[in-house]
Formats: sequence, C-alpha cells, structure tokens
Amino acid sequence: MCRATITVGAALLAALSHVADASPASKFLKLRQRAEHAVQTITGRAQDVTVRWAVDRPTPAMVLGLQVPTQGADASQRAVRFVEQHQDLVGPVTLRPLDVRSTRDLTVVRLQQEHRGLVVLGAVATVALDSGGRVTALHSATRPVTLKDVRPRLTASRALAVASGALHSRASGGVARLAILAGAPARGAGEPRSGAERSACAPPEVKGAPDVTARLVFEVTLPMNIDPRGRRHLVDAHSGEYVGWQVGVIGDGAEVRR
Repeated sequence: MCRATITVGAALLAALSHVADASPASKFLKLRQRAEHAVQTITGRAQDVTVRWAVDRPTPAMVLGLQVPTQGADASQRAVRFVEQHQDLVGPVTLRPLDVRSTRDLTVVRLQQEHRGLVVLGAVATVALDSGGRVTALHSATRPVTLKDVRPRLTASRALAVASGALHSRASGGVARLAILAGAPARGAGEPRSGAERSACAPPEVKGAPDVTARLVFEVTLPMNIDPRGRRHLVDAHSGEYVGWQVGVIGDGAEVRR
C-alpha cells in the first residue's frame, strides 16, 4: 500500500461521522472518503506512492510516485483527462488549463480552479507527466466552493479606492478584477489608529482557514508608484471591506499565503 501522511486524525474523522448529514463537517467527511477511495483505486498495490493530506481540504494535497497512463493530443489534454477520470482526487470543482512548463524528462501542467466563470484564488492543481505521457504526480490546492451570488454590489472604481486607501494613498490607476476567495479574512484589516502607526503598518496578509465560506472579492493591482511590492489587494465585492493582500507574481496567478 502507499505511504500516507494524514494531518486529519482518525479521531477527528470518527467525530465528524456523527454529525448531521447537512453539516459542512459531514460534507467534508464524505468528500474525504471519496478522495481516499480514489487514491486507493489509482495507487493499487504500488509500494512507492506517497500521499499527503491537508487539514483544511478534503482532497489530497500531494500524490507522488504515480505511473498512470493517459491519453490526449498534448500534455494539457492529458492532464485535463486525468483529473476528469479521477475527479474525486480534486473534488467537485471546475478546472481549466493555466500553463504548461517542460524540461527534458518532465512536463508540468497547471490547472486553475474556477467557479461560475471566476478564478478561485490560490486554487491550482498541478499535474506532472513523464516523457511517455504518464502522470507521475499531482499537487492540489483546490477547494469546494458553493457560492451562489457572484454579482458584485461594489463597483471596480470603488474597490480601487478602498485598496489604495489601505495604503493611505489615492490611486490614479490600477486594475480590479472579480474573483473568489475561499479562505479566512485577513487579521487586523482596517485603518491604523495614528499617523505614526500608518508609516509602519503594512496591510494584513490573507490567511486561509478551514470551514470558511467563500466570498466574492475584487482583486486589485495598484500602480507600482503606490505599491512597489506589487501585491494583490482584496476588497469584498459585497460589503466593500478591505480583506487583505496576496503576494503578487508578475505574469502569473496570485498565490494565497497560508
């Protein structure tokens, strides 16, 4: 059998099994059980497969040592077909190809999670394939999202103003796009209390957490003269609250810091 590192203990899973079916804990447990079955099915009797589970997600964070044949015209199609055939490994989510990176012996395909056409921030699945087109590894940060209302009550221009206000500036430009944040609000978000604190106080960093309802946000990128660090600032698209920031990656998707 495969080696498994499981950060959700058996005692916790046993406790969750006694919770009412409609509860988030029960849904978590059902998704975890389906994912565990998928792992057992795909690994079979393999001895060199390593599986690691995240405490706040029902699906595995990493599966290494696979040798799964795939079909497709290219690496992107093969990766998509792999997750379609083994959907329980990533959960009930929608994924689209994000990018493909290759070396001599390995091709890595990243798949971005979306919900109702919007990017779920930080929720990316990575599929590695060898030169023969076989899947050798899966890394996943996908999260089940059930958010129904994806219509913003805030305008993009207002989101830009809120984000620049968090840096005690007024932006004359910038970009704001709708996205979904499946994680906890940043700690300490809000205005510093004094001028002295303002000069030393950076916006809070977004922290992920389990069992937190997803929210609709504007992901705001401010001009470099306002935020030289190139962070992605998040503003709640319903309440107008400044949520926090993410690490910005130039030319790439943003990665939620946890």
